[in-house]
Amino acid sequence: LVLAVGYSLLWLYGAHRLEEGFKDWARFQSAHGTTVAYGALATAGYPEFVRLTITAPHVTSAKSGWQWSAARADLETRAWNWKTYRVDVFGTQQIGVPFDGAVEHLTARSAATFVIAKVNSHGRVSQAAFQSHGLRLSDAAGNDILSAETLRGTTQMPAVKAIAHDQTSLDVTLQADNVLLGPEMATPLGKKVERIALAATIKGAL
Repeated sequence: LVLAVGYSLLWLYGAHRLEEGFKDWARFQSAHGTTVAYGALATAGYPEFVRLTITAPHVTSAKSGWQWSAARADLETRAWNWKTYRVDVFGTQQIGVPFDGAVEHLTARSAATFVIAKVNSHGRVSQAAFQSHGLRLSDAAGNDILSAETLRGTTQMPAVKAIAHDQTSLDVTLQADNVLLGPEMATPLGKKVERIALAATIKGAL
């Protein structure tokens, strides 16, 4: 009984901490040029997870002009592990990409999209991985740009920040399987590509 009550109190503390931490993060981003807006917040997941459901998240960068929004996102961690987080995105995503002096508006739909991130002792993301299944991307007119059965990627940052030009600041991998390009997309590889993979290392300070 003591263990059950103690864990329940720990979970309640964790749920409060996650919600307040998200609000603080949103305020910090908004104060530094990236507006983070959202609708109602709700906590759930007891007993295994501490989950914060965020309705209508919307992120806009005043500096670059890029935008992102979704119907809902779930931020999840465990009450005993504050170093690993998972974000699941639900519903249609709207993406605004700066291009040639304007913002191109894209729509992304998928069967499942999630990100898993690890943070270091300074609260900065040190590793992240994402996956999207059944991804379909279209333009503002509803024309298909591309679809992919699976899209996955990873990023990793070293523990020590890169200063010199020959120091690694970021490692990135990206892989897409069974990519089908839209009618407006013409490439030497044809309309269907079985697999596209990328591995990159960025040197010097970001």
